[in-house]
Amino acid sequence: MKIGIIGGSAAGLYSAIFIKKAYPDFSVTLIEKNDRLGKKLSTTGNGHCNLLNNNLSSYFYFDNHLVDNILDKYPYSYLEKSLNSLGITLFSNGNLVYPLSFHAPSYVAHLQKIACSLGVDIRLSTKVQGYEAGEKITIDFGDKKEDFDKLIIATGGSSQGNLGSDGSFYEELKRHGYKINELLPGLCPIKTKEKLKSLSGLRHRAGIRVFSSGRLVYGETGEILFKDDGLSGIAIMNASSYIAHLKDRNNVEIHVDLFPSFEELSFRNALLSAFEKEPIFFLDGVLQKPLKDYVLYYCKLNKKARLDIHDIMTLSRTLKHLTFHYEANYPFDSSQVTIGGLSIDEVDYHLLSKKEKNVYFVGEVLDVDGICGGYNLSFALMSALEVASNI
Repeated sequence: MKIGIIGGSAAGLYSAIFIKKAYPDFSVTLIEKNDRLGKKLSTTGNGHCNLLNNNLSSYFYFDNHLVDNILDKYPYSYLEKSLNSLGITLFSNGNLVYPLSFHAPSYVAHLQKIACSLGVDIRLSTKVQGYEAGEKITIDFGDKKEDFDKLIIATGGSSQGNLGSDGSFYEELKRHGYKINELLPGLCPIKTKEKLKSLSGLRHRAGIRVFSSGRLVYGETGEILFKDDGLSGIAIMNASSYIAHLKDRNNVEIHVDLFPSFEELSFRNALLSAFEKEPIFFLDGVLQKPLKDYVLYYCKLNKKARLDIHDIMTLSRTLKHLTFHYEANYPFDSSQVTIGGLSIDEVDYHLLSKKEKNVYFVGEVLDVDGICGGYNLSFALMSALEVASNI
């Protein structure tokens, strides 16, 4: 059996390794257009490689019956055991799971060495022009064509095109008649209509709530990062994906609670107490100066020489409900995952194409995405295991 895998992504690497482990006599060829494998994987988790999440649940993926089905087969314990079988030792930081090296490039190098030791034929800097599916799968390399018995497509989405995930292979899939759902950047910073240059670079722990036409659609507490033209941080990046999944993104607001550990009444009382003790400088003990100046401007109190109790009430409400108006997600090069892609209606539960014989899809090329925390790499592994079990 001759297997061709297009794409040296995490899902492509995993597929090559687990197929070759299960079927040592199979010929497995991994084809990558870049000059090295796993370029995007090498940067994941801020370079530390957040591989999995030990609180794995379909709740953390966007409405997707395919994930429900595949998670039943591959719970966290199965994924952990599968990686352990490759000599990979894992450790957890809370729910986030990393390789013991805590170093993404080392993890990719380890996977490549395993693939080579198993006899996977790795072809780097090799561009696929297209393919034809029939009794055999014929891959067109431009200067030559080559037949395979089965094809696995692991080309990723459109996020971080500088690392090779540029979405270009979707055009070939459209040529084959596949439905490609709208491609949008997910897990990325958010541009706001408010310009925040005075706050750029400032970090603050906050609670965020996202409203669409007055309806609450997402909430989380975590560190946010202010940028010249918007907001970032894990909570904001997760929010960006929820917003991208909305049908109408024209009336979206992000409400920021700058002091989420306080209930609203207790925070108001604490602020009043601080004001009574030091009515001139009390805010300096509450907010960093750039944020203090921004909030006073926001409340139209920046030109007032002395605040009164009514002003403190206004500040209290604002600090618990600082509102920003959504403009757009940052572009694909700033996103961690692609929303959209090959419709899951085009594959069966084994990730086999319903349209073409012996063609499979794994990883981010499919319209499957989750929030930050190792969920998307977990799906890459799950999908590879599923194909390896049913090839």
